Amino acid sequence: VLGRGNPFTLLVAQSDAGTASGNLFWDDGDSIDSIETKTYNYMEFSLTNFNKLTINTLVSNYKESAMRLDLIKILGVNKFVTSVTVNGKIYSNYLYNIPDKILLIYALALDMLTQSSQTIQWTTSNY
Repeated sequence: VLGRGNPFTLLVAQSDAGTASGNLFWDDGDSIDSIETKTYNYMEFSLTNFNKLTINTLVSNYKESAMRLDLIKILGVNKFVTSVTVNGKIYSNYLYNIPDKILLIYALALDMLTQSSQTIQWTTSNY
């Protein structure tokens, strides 16, 4: 139960086509009727065009624990990352690991329940 207050890390393993998708269902972990009573959160994650991650919060009725995203790790980023934006604003807390082709976007403190849709995007260039 105490772990529910910890921030989230999102690991994205993109395909050769530069896409990935997943979802998250989050409730209290104990109730057997959370779907019927709609006391849960449900998000969809989608990576498109090699550089755009969208988080869509479709249901946000469970407010008993924070849903803060602090770290995004994106595997298979084949070009050098030159900038990152979070919800359209320039974001400087990122690292690009050239040999491993991994983009780390850190210290986000992004509340996944405050907006129905959030976007993380990055631009790239050749090395």
